[in-house]
Amino acid sequence: MILVLLLAVHTHYSDGAAIVNGRYKPMEPALGEVPFQVSLSMRINGSHYPFCGGSLVHPRWVLTAAHCLEQDGEPFPPHMMYATVGTININGKGGQRIKVETFIMNRKYLESDSGYDIGVVKLSANAKLGRNVKLIKLHVNNKEPLIGSTAYLAGFGIINGE
Repeated sequence: MILVLLLAVHTHYSDGAAIVNGRYKPMEPALGEVPFQVSLSMRINGSHYPFCGGSLVHPRWVLTAAHCLEQDGEPFPPHMMYATVGTININGKGGQRIKVETFIMNRKYLESDSGYDIGVVKLSANAKLGRNVKLIKLHVNNKEPLIGSTAYLAGFGIINGE
């Protein structure tokens, strides 16, 4: 489970430290510092199991990776999926848990060996925006250079259940 949010492009590598499996934590965010962060979970036998993350781009839409929406080429059943917003806890405590209505993967993702790893998730209801739930700001000005800008990564620090 990893959520990687690229807010801008940073053109140099800072200190070489890996931010994987929660071993290096450059910032332990406080509630509200990453209000666009979403935890995706699967409900099985009444329990929720978080498996991936995403970014809230609209009150009803989450941007995520296509690999978060399938396993071995088979799409996950949307009726078993939930999105949690408004919390920094991977287990979803203290946040809004919203059922997933459907999702769309880039159709080229399953047809290629690499690339096209993007998808969107439609929620069954709008997330209630507030102090701890906000939309991520997307870069829309293609004429504005990003070279030298700062990039931020946000996530739960877990890959492959480790």
